[in-house]
Amino acid sequence: MFSRKMMASSSSAPDAKDTHQSSDLSNLFEYAHKILSTNDKTAKAVLTLEAWDKWQHRNLSLDARPDLRPPDFPARPTDLQVLPPKDVANRGKGGNLANRIAMIHSQAHIESFGNSVLLYML
Repeated sequence: MFSRKMMASSSSAPDAKDTHQSSDLSNLFEYAHKILSTNDKTAKAVLTLEAWDKWQHRNLSLDARPDLRPPDFPARPTDLQVLPPKDVANRGKGGNLANRIAMIHSQAHIESFGNSVLLYML
């Protein structure tokens, strides 16, 4: 489980204030737009956790924002290489550590793309 505490203890994770200005985000649609438009994976995680925290504390507005149109495609890290399934190496059945690591890595990408789809649905 990924948590704010884990991010804070990571030496490579930047502070939230270094990656975005959050004080002006008070609307779920603003967060969705910002997350979809951000290509830095750590900033995406920080924004997502921040939105979740505000949602849990009922500090996030659901007022419609028709002026915010999602980008044509969600921003992704510039070094991300997306391959068609036929070009991806076989990950096996998880019988060894390398295969298990590859499956977890693959699942992380699948979750990332799934989260983008959910944000587009807003």
